[in-house]
Amino acid sequence: QTTKLWDVRAIKPENGYLESLDSCMGATHCANFTSDGKFLVVAECADFMHIYDYASNFQSKQLFDCFGEISGIALSPDDDSIFLGIT
Repeated sequence: QTTKLWDVRAIKPENGYLESLDSCMGATHCANFTSDGKFLVVAECADFMHIYDYASNFQSKQLFDCFGEISGIALSPDDDSIFLGIT
């Protein structure tokens, strides 16, 4: 499954398309940019969380494998911590 990433500030939809992000197991459940916009944290419905580097056009990423259904993700205000809810 893939997630399409768009910039809603674009006037024309075809100009706003940024990237198509692949997942490992299931659909993307939630996504958050860091406060500085350098990284995108994406959680799948179960088992996987990805951290993409915006500067590399989302080609560089870190993959975290966890066990369980992911209920959500949150970042601390200073972006030093990621909170992952697992059921």
